Amino acid sequence: MGAKFHLGYAPLPAPGGGGKRKRIYVEAARSIRRPLEGQDEETLAAVDRACAIAGCSREELTFGSLLISDQIGDGSSREQAASNQKVLGGWADLAVEYSNKRYRSNCISWGLLPLCRTELPDLKKGGYLLLPDVQEKISGGAVELEGVLLSSGERVIFQLGELTQEEREMLLAGGMINFYRSRG
Repeated sequence: MGAKFHLGYAPLPAPGGGGKRKRIYVEAARSIRRPLEGQDEETLAAVDRACAIAGCSREELTFGSLLISDQIGDGSSREQAASNQKVLGGWADLAVEYSNKRYRSNCISWGLLPLCRTELPDLKKGGYLLLPDVQEKISGGAVELEGVLLSSGERVIFQLGELTQEEREMLLAGGMINFYRSRG
């Protein structure tokens, strides 16, 4: 995953629906890859709030988008969405449930955290979620991750679920490609 702390930007507009909507999605995703370049004061203030909560520097944060929905992974999203989301700066999915195990596995293979929660938090478009110590928790066998909604300071528990050791290593490597590349 890169850094000790993880800051998610959520949720981006859905990637369907034609030219203008897709351009907006791609532009938002590209800005996530360069979180500190040319950002407005509100974004930098959110980054500094995350650093204050986590007790870290800006360089210790990783940034990515967060896809939120009641149910993720049905229909055409099953095969393509995880790879497309990762390429466009995605770091996690948050759902009440995943439609099937295959989509959850695809998320893990692409290095996306498959987060679940029975009730979705009040995280609006453009909001930020901080996941402190995410690497340490994943490598330590955690099945839950605590996040902080930066807009309110509310702490929220997310289910990561049972993961095999290999799945944990894939998430920590940033996906299956990096996982196998690191093994030689």
